[in-house]
Amino acid sequence: MPTLDVNTHTLNLNKVPKIVGTEQKAKLALLYMMLEENDVPLYLTGDSGSGKTALGQRLAKEWSQRNSVPAYYVKVSQDDTKTSLMLGFQLVDGSTKLVDGLLAKAARQKAFVFIDELTHSTTDLILSLNAFDGAESVITVGEESIDATGMKIIYGSNLSSHAGNIRLPQSFANRVLPIPFDYPNAADEYEISMEVIRKSLVVHRLMPVVDSRGNKVVRDGVEVKEYKNVQTPLRVPEPVIKYIVSLIRDLRGSKEIDMGSYPLSVRNVSKTILYLNTMARIARPKGVDDYFTKGSNQESTRRRINKRILDRDVDDSSALTTGPAADFIGFVSTIGVEQFRNAVLSGLNYYSDTEGYDIGEQAIKQQLYASVV
Repeated sequence: MPTLDVNTHTLNLNKVPKIVGTEQKAKLALLYMMLEENDVPLYLTGDSGSGKTALGQRLAKEWSQRNSVPAYYVKVSQDDTKTSLMLGFQLVDGSTKLVDGLLAKAARQKAFVFIDELTHSTTDLILSLNAFDGAESVITVGEESIDATGMKIIYGSNLSSHAGNIRLPQSFANRVLPIPFDYPNAADEYEISMEVIRKSLVVHRLMPVVDSRGNKVVRDGVEVKEYKNVQTPLRVPEPVIKYIVSLIRDLRGSKEIDMGSYPLSVRNVSKTILYLNTMARIARPKGVDDYFTKGSNQESTRRRINKRILDRDVDDSSALTTGPAADFIGFVSTIGVEQFRNAVLSGLNYYSDTEGYDIGEQAIKQQLYASVV
């Protein structure tokens, strides 16, 4: 397998997401101080969607900018080997030569490297990373050795309980400092969700070129076009987004619905809102759906809606029909209750035959279905 190209894996600092939320900002500051004070590689570990990649890339960006060194980011897989990632003999122009991989080049540059999805690789590859052992880091193949002290390297991975992830060899685990990641608090999770949604609504689209007067540019009878980043408007109101965030938090902590080893995160919030956003584009205003006005459960339904939006119980009966709850009900009524439920279930991967997502039992599916609204 050819070596990993440093140009391909150079971290684009302009695309590194900003860190939002008080907890994540505090963790970023703490981990940066750890990098300053010792050379033990950090190992960011936790559930998928808990913020490991975003924070790891931010660490790489800040270290790169403050220390004027390159930063690299690579997701490893079972196809990667010590030769492709680090250093090894390869066939070049008909003869065997020792070729630097990404980590050998980074070591010579004293660069910053973030290796993500580590437990998607192999035990042999992970064991080869024992070469990075703090102040005694050195890459060796045969008689060739490269001093890797001064190079910063961190790792990231999901828990091995998630499908497709292996467990760490003990010798590697003894050479890294594990940093556990959990899902953020409610306020931070909403703020992070909004940041992900805003980024997801920027699309790269082929658009007409216009001149200074606003007229379309035409050359040889053909309209000139170029790709531009276009911001899609957010049509989903704030109470609906807060409701979805709260719903996912409820599902993660549910004792009734066994979500198995499949995590729910801001990614699921974003997917749900993107689905609803397009539906809102074609929907037309309607009156309040009968689901919210008829039947014996209407008050309990409204109370549940308010609690999810406001993160507290509401005793004032007037609040059940005004404010954020009314905005939510109006939006869902416009979309249609069943269409809203289907969009949310789609965002939860309910309709995907997903490895590690134990929703095979009909009873669990029914509980998920009923929990949406």
